[in-house]
Amino acid sequence: MLPDAAGHGLLVGARTARLTSEVDERIQAHDAIAIPVRQSRAPDAIFIAADSERALIKAAASLDIPYAHSVVERLAAVLPDLNAHLATRRTPSIVMHYGVDRYDIDRQWLPAERDDSPGLYLYERSGPRTIHFVDADGARYETDLAVGAWAEARRLGRDDLLWWRPDGVNGTLDVPMFLPLPSLHARAATLCSGLSSEYDNGSQLYANVPEWLARRIAADLEQRLVIK
Repeated sequence: MLPDAAGHGLLVGARTARLTSEVDERIQAHDAIAIPVRQSRAPDAIFIAADSERALIKAAASLDIPYAHSVVERLAAVLPDLNAHLATRRTPSIVMHYGVDRYDIDRQWLPAERDDSPGLYLYERSGPRTIHFVDADGARYETDLAVGAWAEARRLGRDDLLWWRPDGVNGTLDVPMFLPLPSLHARAATLCSGLSSEYDNGSQLYANVPEWLARRIAADLEQRLVIK
């Protein structure tokens, strides 16, 4: 069920063509209807509208799929913070055969001559490119852009980069495009509405995010949630 949306659920996970074609017919007996929503950058979302949560439970049973009261709450309970993300990613220095770029919070990747000072680095090499974060103590971590960029923001003391705008019961989480959310945090924010995030004027926007989840994400990324 979607946050603060009694009687409205979201069909998630892999689904067969047969299930997709039969879902509306199979749930109508339980006073529920399927509402497909097309998305340009993601698979179609299928919402289930019913009179009550009990009707949603019966609709799920008719489809032979499990029902979860709030996937968002379950996922939020296990979201890792930055330290947990980095704890198992210690790595030695890389041998540089090609170029290296350093991440600038405001200007993104810029060419660099060296990689021995604290910062976030991108290494060109044969095969997949590699990203390392070097902290103030010189410890080095192999990471991805999402975790590494927020770790760099923390190192620089930039703690006002995550915004939340109330809109009715919940609100919109406003994330800078150059600082994407780590994968599990992005998934939790996306599941609040069931729709992929939208891009607008340098921001990635997640709809229907409760304030408590926005604060949890901000805390995990060591940000001070800015309420607009």
